[in-house]
Amino acid sequence: MSNRRSRIGIASLAGLIAGTLVLGVGGRIAMYVLTFTLDESGDFSVQGTAAVIVFFAVLGAITGPILLLMEPMRARIGWGVGPLFGAVVFVLVMGPFAALAAAGDGIVAPVAFLVIATLLFLALFLVHGTTVGVLVRRWSTRNSRSLC
Repeated sequence: MSNRRSRIGIASLAGLIAGTLVLGVGGRIAMYVLTFTLDESGDFSVQGTAAVIVFFAVLGAITGPILLLMEPMRARIGWGVGPLFGAVVFVLVMGPFAALAAAGDGIVAPVAFLVIATLLFLALFLVHGTTVGVLVRRWSTRNSRSLC
């Protein structure tokens, strides 16, 4: 039981770190880049940036343990588990935004913008998943060695 809690804690910490750096900081940079595709200047504030980083840090910590459910697939697909995890989290998080855009609830953007935004954030989530996978594997291996 203690080993399970330890692995959940490791996955949450890995998700927190990757969520902060990859999705939080990387996501804010992606948002800044996307303003150029709309030919608009973005209104970016320190508070807004902090909110984005905290949101993705918490999201990473919450979703990190999902990777543990995918661990049995590691024998078949190897390191592909991390990117697969990133893709699953991408669908879970970005799905509601896509549904809003499809419903036309005030989100109006050119198709090119939506394609670029989707590809940018998909890339970030794949890197996030890979990072969480590498950290969990490294820290779990290190933790199991210290227990022996």
